[in-house]
Amino acid sequence: MFTTKEKAGGRPALPQALFNRTASSPATGVSTGTHPHISYENTSQEQTTWLTYVNSLRWEKGFLDAASYASFLRAATLGIAPEVALQQATQRIQAAGDYPKSSKLSQQLRRAYAYAKNQDTASMPVQPTIKPQYIPSALEQYAAKLGFDATPSWLMQISPIVPWNKEPAYILQQLFKPEEKALVFSE
Repeated sequence: MFTTKEKAGGRPALPQALFNRTASSPATGVSTGTHPHISYENTSQEQTTWLTYVNSLRWEKGFLDAASYASFLRAATLGIAPEVALQQATQRIQAAGDYPKSSKLSQQLRRAYAYAKNQDTASMPVQPTIKPQYIPSALEQYAAKLGFDATPSWLMQISPIVPWNKEPAYILQQLFKPEEKALVFSE
């Protein structure tokens, strides 16, 4: 039976039954009851992430196969022990009022962990970061499209800020809003 307690802030805590487990049931070969390795206080970040995900699945008749496979797949990607994942699925299926079929769950578990093992993220291509470069000729081409000569003396004439006695930081603060960004090049 899954019962939840309220956490501070009004959010429900993870069900206590998620953290309980003992010796194997002869009918299913899956453990039930309390498990010394899992407690709410000593749960690793991966286990907490996984249990949060498992709680979000639809553990109702008609959706149990999809929920159990999804929980196994997520457990495999997070490095959760297969027996812990199997035990959780078994408990949730029983709580939904169905009988867990050990051969079906074992097959789903094997498939999910095999699939996750074969997903080698190291072989995935990584897009290299391109560092911006200052290309004077590109700036000259852009300035040529303005239709007038954008010289330093022209800029001083039209600027509402007298820049000759100001620090660069002051000028940038006048030109840009705090949330805007500027790219400044130096020689």
